[in-house]
Amino acid sequence: MKLSFKRILSAAWKLFVKDPRNLYYPLRYWRHFLSGIYLFNGNKIFKHRTARIEQGGGRILFGNIQHPFRVPPGFIRLQENAKLIITGDVAMADGVMIELGPGATLEIGGNTYINANTMIGVKESIRIGRNCAISGEVGIMDTDVHFILDLKGNKMTATAPIEIGDHVWIGARCTILKGSRIDSGAVVGATSLVTGHVHAKSVSCASSCQEVRRNVEWIL
Repeated sequence: MKLSFKRILSAAWKLFVKDPRNLYYPLRYWRHFLSGIYLFNGNKIFKHRTARIEQGGGRILFGNIQHPFRVPPGFIRLQENAKLIITGDVAMADGVMIELGPGATLEIGGNTYINANTMIGVKESIRIGRNCAISGEVGIMDTDVHFILDLKGNKMTATAPIEIGDHVWIGARCTILKGSRIDSGAVVGATSLVTGHVHAKSVSCASSCQEVRRNVEWIL
């Protein structure tokens, strides 16, 4: 999914045909456009002045071209001192919602695609590797948001980093919770709930994310 200049022009034309307002967005967000962040279909970025987006030569295409349904716009919001790191070209569909809390870090590897209506909430740290395919309506959160107390009234750990390796396929409507680790080459079936470790080159599915097969390869 290398975002060559020819591919970007082709995508821009298709997006203009889909919605003529897409001709206006690069002009409105010209600073993002010049830095290699292409916003279409009303998707937006909200960035605190102390937050950073580190692209490392990569670019972000935020706006779907071929989705069969009209999806409401999404956003990327970076709060104080948050950091979004892109290590290659990344594409996001309409409706993707990414929220980085104060001091949080989200890293996304190159050639990774995030489909419509996926939500990523980062309080501490989430890393997504290269060549990943994240399907629609996936939820990835490294925090419980609220604290849970034990019988002595002590707060239990509410946040733990999430690690997703390279070339991982996450099916539609999966939920990936704090402390999860998905090794490279794994496939997580639709609607699975991930709360722990998914082995490399395995297929896991069902609400309990049970492993059903190992030593598999999948094609992006």
